[in-house]
Amino acid sequence: MKKIISFLTITFTLSSLWAFDLPNKTFPEFNGYLEDITDELETFLPENTTMLSIQPDAFIGKFFPSIPPRFTAGLSFAGTLIDTETFSDNLESMSKSIVDALPEDFKTVINFSIPQKIFLPTAAASFRIGGVLLPFDAGIYAITTTDKLINDVSFDDYKFNANYTCIGADIRYALLEGGILLPKVSVGAGYIWSQFNAGLEMEKTLFNTEYGIGKLNGDMNVNLSGHTVYAQAQVSKRILLFTPFAGLKAFATVYNSDVDWKITTSGLFVNLNEKDSYSTSNDFDKIYYQFYTGCGIQLAILQVSLNGAYNFSNKKLSAGLAVNVKI
Repeated sequence: MKKIISFLTITFTLSSLWAFDLPNKTFPEFNGYLEDITDELETFLPENTTMLSIQPDAFIGKFFPSIPPRFTAGLSFAGTLIDTETFSDNLESMSKSIVDALPEDFKTVINFSIPQKIFLPTAAASFRIGGVLLPFDAGIYAITTTDKLINDVSFDDYKFNANYTCIGADIRYALLEGGILLPKVSVGAGYIWSQFNAGLEMEKTLFNTEYGIGKLNGDMNVNLSGHTVYAQAQVSKRILLFTPFAGLKAFATVYNSDVDWKITTSGLFVNLNEKDSYSTSNDFDKIYYQFYTGCGIQLAILQVSLNGAYNFSNKKLSAGLAVNVKI
């Protein structure tokens, strides 16, 4: 009888210790935080890529018959001003959940700081060629980064890694080819395929005078692949060396996302080893409207243009620069 009582006492004691000392090793809220981050990524990524196709001339002219044949080739740069509140709030919440799950003797502080607003840049090589017989032109642009180009960018206790690939093409038809008095007016449509992979890594050393040293590691990855389709209308007018222009784009994007995360500790008396992954997709369920305007300047065969854009749907501002050889 004493043995039974002793066994039950030990069992109850161990169960009590397990109940009080075992940290909360589940993070059911993590997927919700990462979904918010993914949704925000999906809203501003098309802003950059649609800016890369902007040319000052609403119509560059025909390739044939034309002397010389009309085409442009060069580099396009763009950037979108984004509010980082969604990212910082969700990452701070995730960091707090991790700290809360640690044993009391190994509590730490996980820091993450980022400016409230940042200008997210992108760039592409571009080429546009005039039409044959009919008054149209067609363009293509592309960019890809290596895995090491955006690597280990530090935000306090987090390190950021990213790579990005984008290929876009469009075609425009001239309603007005322009003249001494008349402007150029065109309408068109385009398509963009993009892939964006971003990862956050975190590593902390956990100190405790009684139990020694432990390690905390976090790894979060978001992989997006998107298809953007858009329609556009543009007007431009050459005045001496200058070509002011304005246009409107309507675009929609469908995204497929793969998200995974992992939180582990080592060297603690109770270790974390939590991970999850999931995939999401959306339809072309929302149309965004972007107004853009700017001015190009022609210097011999070199054309340089500055442009800006405002999205009426999500209130985002963008800017761009294009440098082209224009024949």
